[in-house]
Amino acid sequence: MDAGCRVREARPADLGAVAVLERTLFSDPWSRTAFAPHLGAFFLVAERDESVVGYVLGASALDEGEVLNLAVDRARQREGIGTSLWDALRSRLRAAGVRQVFLEVRESNLEARAFYARHRFQDVRRRPRYYSRPTEDAVVMKCCIDATNDDA
Repeated sequence: MDAGCRVREARPADLGAVAVLERTLFSDPWSRTAFAPHLGAFFLVAERDESVVGYVLGASALDEGEVLNLAVDRARQREGIGTSLWDALRSRLRAAGVRQVFLEVRESNLEARAFYARHRFQDVRRRPRYYSRPTEDAVVMKCCIDATNDDA
């Protein structure tokens, strides 16, 4: 599916739009200030018509990576933007030597869990009462990145 968006590194000017999406989509959102220290190679935005319509934030340590946040404007979901963001982050993590990527997702967020499963993430454990507002378990998911296979 053609997402019709451009994925690029986030800039300081994007933080307001990212924070708005975060507040719109999540019950316990990060603040604009919380995003600022993460600007860099693993903080990407999807842009369409010069507007931020999604973002992904990752991190790496040695050969492990983490998806800290991935979000797409509700009006733009199911258009391939999330996949474009994940693909771009995965490529950057792979280039940094990451071999496996982890994330946490609300147990009740079946749509997100299905998205990650389509991208070869598997459930590996639960973190009881990880989330607040409302309190809920997190499902920890893991994806192995195969350096020779872009479909990882």
